[in-house]
Amino acid sequence: MVSETLRHSPPGWLFTRSTTRDVEFGGRRLPRGTTVLYSPYLLHHAPASFPDPERFRPERWLSGEDTGRPYDAMVPFSAGSRKCLGDSFAMAQSTVAVATIARRWRLRHPPGPVAPVRPAVTLGPRSLRMICEPRGGGLGRQSRGAGDNLVDHT
Repeated sequence: MVSETLRHSPPGWLFTRSTTRDVEFGGRRLPRGTTVLYSPYLLHHAPASFPDPERFRPERWLSGEDTGRPYDAMVPFSAGSRKCLGDSFAMAQSTVAVATIARRWRLRHPPGPVAPVRPAVTLGPRSLRMICEPRGGGLGRQSRGAGDNLVDHT
């Protein structure tokens, strides 16, 4: 689920790099010192790499699913010498956080439209409203009334 979240909605949506030498890229000559922009969001939403890219499908990361995607099609933490040093820690921390929350709660969107993303330093929703439903076994707190378990993250 964490990998699909990072694919579908990568927080780092636009990165820059500078060429260190003259290079040809995509049929164009780029002189040394040229600033190049690339977007993990656009890479992660390319149908050639991720079929049905707008759909949130965590099962696409199950082992055994034949993806056929290019090796570097998924770059939520960038790549190469400028790759985020904390990528492994972030993945581990996110996985533990999702598992801890999912053990006690089932989260779902309330009916209605989802807020559009807001491009800034990171790419995220303007607000995120979720309904928190306690899972069985008494692990979650009981709802006291309508709207009591509605979480609004803005």
